[in-house]
Amino acid sequence: MPFETFNPFKQPPKKDAETHKANVAVVRALLGEKDAEEYEKLTKGDVVDATPPLITAEDLAKVAAMQEAERNREKTKRLWMVWADRFEIEREYIEEHAEFQVNGDVIWEGDCDWYDKGLTEFPPNFVEVTGTFYCSYNQLTSLEGAPQTVGGDFYCSKNPLLTTIPIGIQIGGSVYISKDQQQLKADAESKRYNLTIIDRN
Repeated sequence: MPFETFNPFKQPPKKDAETHKANVAVVRALLGEKDAEEYEKLTKGDVVDATPPLITAEDLAKVAAMQEAERNREKTKRLWMVWADRFEIEREYIEEHAEFQVNGDVIWEGDCDWYDKGLTEFPPNFVEVTGTFYCSYNQLTSLEGAPQTVGGDFYCSKNPLLTTIPIGIQIGGSVYISKDQQQLKADAESKRYNLTIIDRN
């Protein structure tokens, strides 16, 4: 956003040197170095004795927290893209559906189709799929890291080494498993999941 458009400091009240320095730092954080220099020149003659600051230390802390949250979000996104490349999942598919939250969590909007991708693990901080989740016909040995909330069904059939499912996953529909996944069936039943058995190859 250009400084001319967003300039909360136009004709600012008088301020002390420390407050002025803090305000310049905030403008730099929000708008960049060029606008910070412009603001500093604009307000240089207005520094006098101490008056209530325009921007407090609390405000600065909030800006720093927002910047840290954005860094966390970008870090998670980068890790997801590395994971996607590893299993040849199109980045565009990730971009279209994955919502990267400021706390680092990832929510998948709609159905998530990772059918027959050779998956051995899930990407980090994967907390929710709002639709149906398909991870059948992979090489998963564990469902740790699977989303903790699935709005529709949860397909995990034809992962022959799967024997357990984490407790407490909120699933709107059924857990779909293969008829030969007997250990997984027993475990899911003991944890009171709604099961549907797929009786086909």
